Amino acid sequence: MFVEGVRADDIKVKAWERTGLSTRRGCTDGQLGRNVADFDDFVAFATQIVDDLQPTLMRVGASGVSDKLAEFLRVFHVDALKRAAQPLEDGWGWRDKLIAHEVAERLLASHPGDSADPHAHFTRVMKVLTELAPIELDAATKALHLVVPFTWVDQGAVARIPAAVSRGMLVALNTVQRRTPEAYAVRHANWPVWNVRAVDPASDVEYVKTKSDIKVWLDKIDADRALYANAGLPEPEGGLDLVGVVCTQLNRELVEAVDEHLSERRDIGVVYLVGDLDKADVDRFLGARFEYVEPKLDRGIETAGLMRWDQGPLVLSLACDRDRAGLPGGA
Repeated sequence: MFVEGVRADDIKVKAWERTGLSTRRGCTDGQLGRNVADFDDFVAFATQIVDDLQPTLMRVGASGVSDKLAEFLRVFHVDALKRAAQPLEDGWGWRDKLIAHEVAERLLASHPGDSADPHAHFTRVMKVLTELAPIELDAATKALHLVVPFTWVDQGAVARIPAAVSRGMLVALNTVQRRTPEAYAVRHANWPVWNVRAVDPASDVEYVKTKSDIKVWLDKIDADRALYANAGLPEPEGGLDLVGVVCTQLNRELVEAVDEHLSERRDIGVVYLVGDLDKADVDRFLGARFEYVEPKLDRGIETAGLMRWDQGPLVLSLACDRDRAGLPGGA
């Protein structure tokens, strides 16, 4: 059984883990369609299968980031990873040669029961990384930066951004936090992550400074890309540049100011940070060129998610200090 994004050829080159479906209700010896007496109908049975496969889908979808995350984890000895990763243990154990990849995949994937506790995934992540931090703080901190967006950013919402950019659409995201597009950039699950450049017009009602800021970012983007070309190197595959424009007031003049430099650039996406405006507002005033990212971002979840980026490294640093002082709570 394949999940979305998995091709038959993929199983020839990647290590795959068992989903545990054969041990769940409605499955005998891995054969679906038997022992369905526990279910009222086949719809309920199918729904259970989809729910059971969700963690696997999450891991497959995050394969780009998990490869990079595994690079950070390889600095740790196999035994250290096994000890630290106990909160991620799912009963199948670890394979020594693949443990960095396996731990990376499970750090990025939520568990089926996490919907009842929005902090459960992050709690597991911090238990693992605080155990590893005293061994190599830099690697643990880099790992944390990649993993945090996977604990709160909606996967379906992120997928709408590259699809819209490829169609020449402008993107509207209901936030004013400049770092939120950065979290979405990490969560989009490919590597390298998108580069996000922030522009805040503030009180620039004529948008002269906005045009200048856009031009500065555009020149820097082109200069960065020229470095690869001049060195004879291909640009990083999958990379995308996003310009995040704070736009809490619906204003066509602002869109026109941005368009002056970016309307013909299909290699650069524009994300308008529209605050509390909803889809109807954006559609009414700014037209069909906009893709409003849904589901809408919950402000409480966003605040907690960004705080994890701020406070997580401090917690890891404190774990190192406790370990050096021989105090309880260190690794």
